[in-house]
Amino acid sequence: MPQLKLTPMEAYAHMNSILIQVNAIMGTFHVENLMADDARMYDERMAKLRNRQSSADGSAASDATSEPELEWHLEDRDDSDLYFSPELGNVIFSSAVDGWAFRTENFAQIYASKLGVKVDFLRKVMWGDFYLDPKTKRAIGPKGLKGRPLKPFFVQFALENIWAVHDAVMNDREKVEKIVKALNLKILPRDLKAKDSKLLLQAIMSQWLPLADTVLMAVVDTVSPPPESQKARVALFFDNDPQLKESTRHIEEA
Repeated sequence: MPQLKLTPMEAYAHMNSILIQVNAIMGTFHVENLMADDARMYDERMAKLRNRQSSADGSAASDATSEPELEWHLEDRDDSDLYFSPELGNVIFSSAVDGWAFRTENFAQIYASKLGVKVDFLRKVMWGDFYLDPKTKRAIGPKGLKGRPLKPFFVQFALENIWAVHDAVMNDREKVEKIVKALNLKILPRDLKAKDSKLLLQAIMSQWLPLADTVLMAVVDTVSPPPESQKARVALFFDNDPQLKESTRHIEEA
């Protein structure tokens, strides 16, 4: 984002817009899947009804046609786990080119003790329209701004720090050693003296916010463990075939 010449606030607005668009697409997919599943179930019920009608007398068939199970309605399913939300830990902000990545969890852990709050609380307000009141040192929402030009937690505590590192490396090398010391990083002297600012930036950012570690922790926190996910996968593959479902029951229980 600094390379795009955006300010931290502009970058935040841009990322928020992308997240909204992605979740809108996920919602569309969810509705399409619901409609397809409900249509399949309706067709199966109609097929069963026709079979009963062909083997029953007229009155029985007439009664069967009035069964409420033939009403086609869109099933309401919980879709809360489909969407991406930084406070849930399923969104990674990263630069694959420079080898760094972070979740809101990272900065919540850094600043929780400094602000005197719990990590869980800070994680919830690190994304969205939440601001730190400089007078009370408490998190407030939009109503608490009262005209003050405060910046969201995500901008103030995450993006502005990243922008500061980027600007120091690119424009003010004298600040780099102080930043490296403050972040408790171990950067080789040859990297600190490198003429190529991009190499130095990669060295600092990849140690401070390592991409691999962030991705691994996101997987651990958000992906179901194998014993639980196995059942969901088997149901997805074989649910439409009762015989296969029965024969693979031992896989679900494995």
